[in-house]
Amino acid sequence: MAKLSRYRVAMVALSALIASLGLFALSGHAADSRAISDGSKVTLLYQITVPGDERFEVRDLSQFVQGQHQMLPAVEQAVTGMHRGDKTEVKLSEDEAFGAYDSSKKTMVPKKELPAGAKTGDIIEDRKTGKQATITQMSETDAVMDYNHPLAGKPLLVSLTILEVE
Repeated sequence: MAKLSRYRVAMVALSALIASLGLFALSGHAADSRAISDGSKVTLLYQITVPGDERFEVRDLSQFVQGQHQMLPAVEQAVTGMHRGDKTEVKLSEDEAFGAYDSSKKTMVPKKELPAGAKTGDIIEDRKTGKQATITQMSETDAVMDYNHPLAGKPLLVSLTILEVE
């Protein structure tokens, strides 16, 4: 009889231990196992590079709500179903990234309309339209403003690490 009691006590203790470990694992794993779906608030670390152009690299943190089109559609599609800690690389064609380069989006403006100290390569906000433009050329009197996104016409490689899914 004493052996049976010790056996039962051991089994109850073992069951309690297994149950508590299971609950502990579930509670610790619940946040990690939440898959990204529409409405998820996602925090991620990203790195954007232009294949073949070592001069360009952007690394930053970002937060967005999945399904609200705050990210490029191909990136939102790629992260769907991912979890905290997951990593992926997304290759974007120029169309999936910022579109084809459109040479008709360049215009000449008088240099006097530019902010003081502006130079070739600067990205400024057009005072009339509120749009951003890159100064691509300057002469004594005029400047060429390019209203294309600086990455238009370029394929991109985006490396992502999911930091948090809420």
